[in-house]
Amino acid sequence: MKRLAASLAALFFLSACATSVEWGAISELANQDGDIVPRMATSSTLKTFDKYCYQNRGNIPAVKRALEKDGYLLAIQRKRDGYQGFAYVNRPFVSLITNDGGTSCSVMVKRDPNLAAAANRFVRSKHKRVEAVGRSAKLEQLWIVKRRPLVSYALYAEDGDQVLMLNIN
Repeated sequence: MKRLAASLAALFFLSACATSVEWGAISELANQDGDIVPRMATSSTLKTFDKYCYQNRGNIPAVKRALEKDGYLLAIQRKRDGYQGFAYVNRPFVSLITNDGGTSCSVMVKRDPNLAAAANRFVRSKHKRVEAVGRSAKLEQLWIVKRRPLVSYALYAEDGDQVLMLNIN
């Protein structure tokens, strides 16, 4: 329960910028034992990313239907940038962004030292013309797929967590 309380505290912090916090979902999550940004096996993180983000790339309504079917709860929304965060105890936190510039889908888990190499293999297995570019303090890797519309993947660290994201612009 302590881990869940810490995760909910982080979610409340995220929601400070949110237009809408889904308090019903928050209270339902608070009554469960676990973590909404869990430590996961690398393969489980990539399976989640593949299922929601890659297989439904660019189709946010399909991602939302799949998440809801699997029991994920919409926890936070931010209308100004089309952000939606979905939580399910002990599964990766899934975020969606829809705006004029395109769509993004990401999964968030506790830091995994094996995720960067596994994500690199995943991206390269899905695309023939991909280039790994750029790194910074928080950005562990950025991959650009050479095609239109522009497709990019990013892996970055955020306060002990890692986020693997797919962007289509």
